Amino acid sequence: MRSDKFVLLFMIVIMTGIVSANGLTIISESSFTINKTSVASQIITLTLKNEEPFSYFNISIVDNNYIEMTEISELKSGEIINTSINVIAEQDFSGDIRIQGYYISNLGILNETHDIEVDYSTGLNKCDFSIVKGDSVIWRNVHPYAIVKLINADTLAEVFQLSPNTTYTEKFQTPITFRYFFTRYGFQFTDVCTISVLDDSGIINNPSYDAILNLKINIIYLPTTLSLIILERNYTIEVGDTTEDIMKITNTGDKIAKNIHLSGEWFTFSINNFDLGSGESKNIGYKILPDISNSSQTNKTYTKKMMVTGNFETIEERFTVSVPYLKLDSSFFTDTTSLSQLIEQYVEIILAYCNDNPDKEVCDDLISTIVIGGSQANASSSNLEFVKAFIDYIDLEEERDALMKQSQDSVLVSNRENTNISSAISSKIDELEKKISKSQTGTIFFAMFVIFFLVFGLFYYFTTFYKKKNMKQEFDTYY
Repeated sequence: MRSDKFVLLFMIVIMTGIVSANGLTIISESSFTINKTSVASQIITLTLKNEEPFSYFNISIVDNNYIEMTEISELKSGEIINTSINVIAEQDFSGDIRIQGYYISNLGILNETHDIEVDYSTGLNKCDFSIVKGDSVIWRNVHPYAIVKLINADTLAEVFQLSPNTTYTEKFQTPITFRYFFTRYGFQFTDVCTISVLDDSGIINNPSYDAILNLKINIIYLPTTLSLIILERNYTIEVGDTTEDIMKITNTGDKIAKNIHLSGEWFTFSINNFDLGSGESKNIGYKILPDISNSSQTNKTYTKKMMVTGNFETIEERFTVSVPYLKLDSSFFTDTTSLSQLIEQYVEIILAYCNDNPDKEVCDDLISTIVIGGSQANASSSNLEFVKAFIDYIDLEEERDALMKQSQDSVLVSNRENTNISSAISSKIDELEKKISKSQTGTIFFAMFVIFFLVFGLFYYFTTFYKKKNMKQEFDTYY
């Protein structure tokens, strides 16, 4: 009996570190929207509670540039405490900040295995969680045809490539924080997930037990004044061409100009969303690219606005852009459509695919035009959407290939069955022929028998032919 009590007590101690009530919790308001000036701090008050059967030590806010609090040396089980949070942010912020604590644990090595399913269509079935040193994680690619890559989010190094319906196992031998995500064709299709590997004994922090404070901080900057010097406001630009120029922005006020934002239809800028100290100036390059898609939009003069916004009175400048007449048809855009930014970022991915699949229609019609043709003009849609569409095309191709293979396999099976039937008929005919040839009187019977089977064979052939033809027509309706 005493032995049973000792085992029970031992198990309670061990399970303390892995069975959680709620950890550290904020039992007061845990979400705040704060409007503050850049030069003043602001105080908010929280009420923390320790929901665990053990004490927390050295409770503090995870390092950040937005808030700070005085460290709490100890918070006993079930204890409640009020604490002040000093908002020190000097720039906007929206997100969660953790309040963490440490506790004494004696888990021991558990050697548990944790399964994560990866699906290109739906992502991951679990993301952030904690394990113990010595545990293993198995990533399982459950997608039927997508090849995906596990990427270390901190180093951006490839950890492993998972083919369809395969797994990758990692055994974590030391306490670390492993951040990762998955990509396909270079695109990240999952969130950045975190696996926290805890030590099996000692003083530890389990992020799963941290309190979460949600903040939306809006910084109000003291107003200043800006001046803008523009050298030219009137341009004539041919369809497919661009014009580049320069302007000068100066902060003429006595306060910093924050997050200076430039915008305008047909405009792109060499830099944007920048700061200027009092008295500072900056030269900004800009480019004008008319978005023209048909002849009726040519032989016209357009008025376009450029806007400069920030903690100053909004500046609005007007430009006139004349577009000479040009007859446009589909061949013009086929020859001149530019995807230069796409090519810079994703050409290796697309070319690699087309090198492996040179017979694909998309590689013949699209890549030869964009990459090899190389004419440079504006893309009518965003580069990101183009590449996503390219990947979707590949997916459809793979699905179609799978269906075609399945259909071909079915035809092969059917042909094999027909061959077996034909062989059986031929064997029977040979057998009968040998028997009938022994008797002179059997010659006439044999001739009639052969004619019968020839008629039957022709009937069977045409019936099978038209059946296959109808199946092919039904199959082709899907493509």
